[in-house]
Amino acid sequence: MHVGALDDDEGKLKRPLTVAWERKASARAVKLGEVTVKASARGATLAWKLDGAGADGAPVSCSVQFSKDGGRSWNGCGVGFTDGKALIPAGALPSGKVQFRVLAHDGFDTAARTSDAVDMAPRAPDVAVMHPSAGALIETATPMRLWANALSGSGERIEGEAFEWRLDGETVGRGRELWINAPKPGSHEATVVVADGRLKGEATAAFTTFDPDRDTPPPRKPGKRGR
Repeated sequence: MHVGALDDDEGKLKRPLTVAWERKASARAVKLGEVTVKASARGATLAWKLDGAGADGAPVSCSVQFSKDGGRSWNGCGVGFTDGKALIPAGALPSGKVQFRVLAHDGFDTAARTSDAVDMAPRAPDVAVMHPSAGALIETATPMRLWANALSGSGERIEGEAFEWRLDGETVGRGRELWINAPKPGSHEATVVVADGRLKGEATAAFTTFDPDRDTPPPRKPGKRGR
């Protein structure tokens, strides 16, 4: 950052610039060595060698990305690595062939190095119940929507026939979306089980039904006005 006096009428500084703050680049550009990857049930363990330092000698910060389409597109999965290694959890990665890229930034320039592809083990679908929401209050004997979304371990949309809905442990139907009559008053659980080949994922939402004639107090009658 440079500080100086205001320009005069001719556009010239009234006195020379003085340096209040500056940051100097490293004398040599940062370089990345080979990136190795080991896949396990925990996720992907990456290691790489780094040559160089950041601005003013600070550690170089690295980020990690992954690609599931042979490097045509990249997704961030970790930042702030300064010790030449990283563990990316399996839950943050798709299954199948995955490639990784490490980016090293020294404050001025960025170096990048790509790994060979590795096979990530298949994992159960990622499932979410969209309706009913957790803790919902639903009037008994009224139409009730069961609705869920799911992605396969490789990040692909799963079709509706793979969805099985259970109400309090009993199967009530199949499909991404299903309409049923809300059960009798009380506490209940809606569970959806989604199959992707031999792997299954599930999600559950707890909700409560009520009888409006019995469980909801009648509205108060307006009181008489005094004179």
